Amino acid sequence: MVEVQYSEQASDLMEQFSLSTLIQDRRETIESFSGKERELFKDVFPVMEELRLLFQPYKEKMETYYLTGYGITLLQSCYLEMVDKGLTPKSVEAVHAYCLQLDAEAIREQLKDLLNTGPEHMAKSGDFWDYLEASSIKSETKWYFSQFYRKPLEAMKELIELSRELISLYQPYLERSAAERRAYAASFSLEDTIAESASLSHFDWNFKENQFIKLYVVSPWVVQFASYFSETEPSESHYFIVSCRIDQLLKSGKELDMDTFAAVLKVLSDSTRYNVMVELAKPYAKSKRIAEELDITGAAVSFHTQKLINAKLLLFNRDHKDVKYDVNKSLLRGYGIDKVNDAWAWSDYQRMCRVINKDNSKYGFDWEDAVYSNGGKVVDYLGREDYLNSLNVLNAINFVYRLNGGTSTKVAPRDFRGGKLVFEKLNATECINMNFPADEVDFLAMPAGPKGGNISKAECVYVCIGRHSNNVEKAKRFIDIVLSSKIQSEIVNSGYAMPVTKLSNDLISDETVRKLCILSDKVLPSAFIVHRFRDDKYIFDIIDKRIEDAIKSGVKLDNALSELHIEISDFLSKRR
Repeated sequence: MVEVQYSEQASDLMEQFSLSTLIQDRRETIESFSGKERELFKDVFPVMEELRLLFQPYKEKMETYYLTGYGITLLQSCYLEMVDKGLTPKSVEAVHAYCLQLDAEAIREQLKDLLNTGPEHMAKSGDFWDYLEASSIKSETKWYFSQFYRKPLEAMKELIELSRELISLYQPYLERSAAERRAYAASFSLEDTIAESASLSHFDWNFKENQFIKLYVVSPWVVQFASYFSETEPSESHYFIVSCRIDQLLKSGKELDMDTFAAVLKVLSDSTRYNVMVELAKPYAKSKRIAEELDITGAAVSFHTQKLINAKLLLFNRDHKDVKYDVNKSLLRGYGIDKVNDAWAWSDYQRMCRVINKDNSKYGFDWEDAVYSNGGKVVDYLGREDYLNSLNVLNAINFVYRLNGGTSTKVAPRDFRGGKLVFEKLNATECINMNFPADEVDFLAMPAGPKGGNISKAECVYVCIGRHSNNVEKAKRFIDIVLSSKIQSEIVNSGYAMPVTKLSNDLISDETVRKLCILSDKVLPSAFIVHRFRDDKYIFDIIDKRIEDAIKSGVKLDNALSELHIEISDFLSKRR
């Protein structure tokens, strides 16, 4: 039996020191909620957006100074240090004053502790830079941590000034939720919430007999369940920060619904993450060894591990001291999933789309994609012969017809961005320019047809020298300029195309590097080069229109393709 201590005043302070979470664009959070969860929080989402817009002018300064570790901010960490010391502050000003009297070394220790609250704790004697390197926080956030560490006194003053201004703006919202927070605290059971949550119940909380636990209840728009453990002598302290309604949100995760399946699919679609999951389930698994085995960084291992835990694919093993995690096989079996990675087929694609998006007939997969991934071709590379009467082409278009229920295969980009599509076909330019967060969208090659492979169409930008050119040497020099690192990096950074030469990472942004690596690893090795020839756009426009018309009109596709084959063959013969 644990004794939970709650103070409304202390909770108010804790919430006022958590404001950095409110500048995040919560649209991704909202989209990850199930229908039941959205209903539960429908009155909260508008408040989230209000707060995001309210703090938008402060976003840059908040990211720079309002540092956050794993679920806890620097100001919250300083506040809890005061509690550990028995100081029990009663006001925001008291906490601010405490922070301002800290010396440089004490602030740096706070930063170390903030980085050392993740899934894998490092030794207390570890160096700050070791903590920073091992952390799975974003590289941009690591930069802010390093700058704060270099000038801790100046940075702390900036943080306190910012905090004073933000807290003043936030007061109406704190008052708005006061009644709900008070009622929630009176009815909340920490033990029941942990026991009834699929994700929390697998942690070893190590509660001791008659242990005192401090509970802080914050507003529902904070959406948080955070725990902080302090080993300050002579006693140990355990702090929990929970937002209103969080118990209902955590309990809903036990249900094997379609939204859970969507999350599972997204997590497992990354082959590196799948391999991390396999390695973690082995005895004596260590992040360092896994990083070496998979040729990734330790931070990447931590990042993937947390994603797997969040998706409930990894469970903590309490019974086997040599095995830290178990794969949640029951969850996978519940959806008939064994392994989802780049080697997937049409049948996988169809099943996944219909399970996840069963009420929508659009799937972002058109006839041309299907042809290439089924080992087919439309026209030869010289533009002299078509293959529209081949069995590979017919089977591919029949698949698309069945997949889309006899409706058009065309989708608009807004369909995917609006959450109406599970998958969207993108070219390299669109992939590079896509502004979804890294953990929300992944890239895969096309699913394979029965006669093909995981083939993606690739189109090239050609730079050629005409055989009758009078300026061959100048043309060569021009091509050399186009191929130079400077021009190639500008092409990539503009989002126009993939580079054709190796570029140094310092020439392009970290996010672009990430996307290029994914495209290079997953898509380009199996790319089908679509060759350009005279009148190719005109020909493909005709084919595209005829196939779309056939699909929408419901005519027999083999008859439509036979007629189209005759039409295109006649056209090609005339242009030879």
